Amino acid sequence: MELFEKWQTLIVSVAAGLGVLVMAFLYLRFVSRPEFNKHKAQTTEQISTAKTHLTEQLSEYKAEIQDQLAEVKRSVKDEVAELEKRLDKVPTIEDLHELELKIERLNTNIESVKPGLGHVQKLTDLLMENELREKRHGSDA
Repeated sequence: MELFEKWQTLIVSVAAGLGVLVMAFLYLRFVSRPEFNKHKAQTTEQISTAKTHLTEQLSEYKAEIQDQLAEVKRSVKDEVAELEKRLDKVPTIEDLHELELKIERLNTNIESVKPGLGHVQKLTDLLMENELREKRHGSDA
């Protein structure tokens, strides 16, 4: 303790000097409260301006995208309507079955007519032969 009492003035002076140096360092390192508040206000204003600008841009993009989406919806709706019109013209299974039956009946009718056509062919051949004979006999005379 005696040592402290003897050097007390010097220790207090060194501590005070160190305190002043620390305060000077802090003063140089950090800004004052008014400067900080001014910077804070400027930053807040910049952020607010940027936020407003971004909100406006996003609103514009949103409107553009909604317009494009509406256009696509209209296009798809028109295409679906066109496809529905085309599908209305496509025959149903019942229509195809009926067509098959008609084709089968037609084939049956053709098959039943074939023997008669053979007779008609023979008659036509005979008539042609007679016609040719008459021409030959007519040109000979």
